[in-house]
Amino acid sequence: MANSFGGISLTTIGDKALAIVKRKVGPLKAYTTDFSDEFMAPGQSAITTRLWSSKTARTFTSSDTSYTRDDSTSTAVTVTPNILYNKADINELAASGSPVRLEDELAMVGAESIVAGAFSAINALVLNATYAQKVTATVANFGFDDIVSARSTIIAGGLGGDGLHTVVSAAGYASLLGSTTVYPQIQADSMGSGNIVAEFPGLGKVYEVATVAANAENLYGWTAGRDAFALVARQPRIPKGFHGDVYTAVDSETGLSIQVRSWFDADNGLDKLWVGSLFGASAGRAASLVRYVTA
Repeated sequence: MANSFGGISLTTIGDKALAIVKRKVGPLKAYTTDFSDEFMAPGQSAITTRLWSSKTARTFTSSDTSYTRDDSTSTAVTVTPNILYNKADINELAASGSPVRLEDELAMVGAESIVAGAFSAINALVLNATYAQKVTATVANFGFDDIVSARSTIIAGGLGGDGLHTVVSAAGYASLLGSTTVYPQIQADSMGSGNIVAEFPGLGKVYEVATVAANAENLYGWTAGRDAFALVARQPRIPKGFHGDVYTAVDSETGLSIQVRSWFDADNGLDKLWVGSLFGASAGRAASLVRYVTA
């Protein structure tokens, strides 16, 4: 199939959207991921991936004839992905403008929608019922001592220290930078992700986000290890009987796919453009996350 309409290239939109998503994913890439450019099987509604629930070293003594493997186990985690997408209606007037500008705007809006939807899916999982460990502090008093406390709790629980990082609201991040305990090596994200990323020695990266959704548990952030969540992504399957053009951009490093579809709505005289991804998140190891709450 062709991959353009009205001089606007679906390939360009898809490639630009994928590049934006890769920059914007911020804390999402810090978790255990199972991304693939494969389709889900027909009729499949969930994906089973795995998280290590314990890891131990191999042991050897002089009486052994070979190395003995201590118990290391992994746990199956079921993730139900959803389509995250943005759809735009493009009339003849809009399509007559600069195709480069329109491609940039469509890619940006589509990518931002996917990232926001993915982070919201993760944010919704951060509840006391799943992750009971917490640090209680008002947002105005949030500081490095709170992250140090959370880090100690996670390390004591094992496994979760790998890839330790913090996600906190904009207000919490501002309080952190005003903390009386000063850490060096504060750096802005050189990739231009839109997230302020700081690398604090011993504490890992800190991501400032504006979308830590308030809930009944007064959440404004968390510190976690890689195994705190299991994330999956697959290529969206093209709808049966779809009459239009499709392009799928695939990140060769992770397998993350961004799909762009276009079709013409003859009844309303509109070109339709759809940018989406198939993404899901499930809770991982409870001991690998500590919530920050105000009360």
